[in-house]
Amino acid sequence: MQINNVATSYDHAQYFDMLEDSHIDRVLNINNLTLTRMCKIVIPGMLAKKKGIIINVGSAAGQIPMGDPFYTVYSSSKAYVDYFSKSLGIEYESRGIIVEVSFASEPTSGPTFAFSLLTASSCLSHFRITSRILSPPR
Repeated sequence: MQINNVATSYDHAQYFDMLEDSHIDRVLNINNLTLTRMCKIVIPGMLAKKKGIIINVGSAAGQIPMGDPFYTVYSSSKAYVDYFSKSLGIEYESRGIIVEVSFASEPTSGPTFAFSLLTASSCLSHFRITSRILSPPR
């Protein structure tokens, strides 16, 4: 089982044309390239076992039609996570690999962590996945 829960954004809301190239590169490298390469690393082992689960943690910012204004690169990178996960899931479901995306939304107070919990039934070929959003203890 692989859980990809890594993301970065920029420090504050900013017009796209005002972003430094280094900020754009950092967001895309961490949010998209790293996740993509991690999936590529773990899939061969899952194929050898004929089963596996990949859970990629996305964001509500990648789901809303207008994105997240002034966080264009971040919200677009999270939309990539959603579509990449869905496409990868379709591509590999017939080969025993389940790919899911879990969405974390912005918390009302304090940090929010998305924990994806795997429950395997007695039959190893049957999996049930639950995703919950939990706030850590203060």
